[in-house]
Amino acid sequence: MPRVKMQKLSEEERLTAIAAETSKIVRLAMVRQDIPFLIDLAGMIGIANATLSAKLKTGSWMRKDICKLVSVLRIPPEEAARMLGVGL
Repeated sequence: MPRVKMQKLSEEERLTAIAAETSKIVRLAMVRQDIPFLIDLAGMIGIANATLSAKLKTGSWMRKDICKLVSVLRIPPEEAARMLGVGL
């Protein structure tokens, strides 16, 4: 089998991948916790709905927001690590 050089992702691609993974994890956790709408989740973590939507798209989370998400949605440690980009 020939060797293939794996290209590293650029920083922008890496951040986009982390944002997409975080959004997926949050939405799956919302389903598990029976939270139907983003506006409900935004109220539970104390941020505006528009801010939550923007953060899910861009991945521009602050540490306190990630901590609130993990605690409110009861996200397992493995998924929380993926939200931080560990393993991507």
